Amino acid sequence: MTHLALPLVSAFLAFLAGVLLGLRVEWVTGGTALAAVPLLLAPWLHRQVVGQPLRANTARSLLLAAMVVVGAGHGAGARQRSDGDCRARLPEGT
Repeated sequence: MTHLALPLVSAFLAFLAGVLLGLRVEWVTGGTALAAVPLLLAPWLHRQVVGQPLRANTARSLLLAAMVVVGAGHGAGARQRSDGDCRARLPEGT
């Protein structure tokens, strides 16, 4: 069994990938985290509209995508807050 098959580990790595994306990509904003709401509601909405539940792999993929989006929103919020922090602009060695 690989460690990436564990749900908590894969969710953490997806969140971490989102945080790194949010820290590095300028067009990602803090409100990006709100895009996770439709991803989390998708399995329920699919069952209501189509009448069949999603496959387990699809539901897991939607959850991991939501973790990436939430992580990107958190990373973008941290990037925006660090822009206003004067300590981030100190030269090295001071």
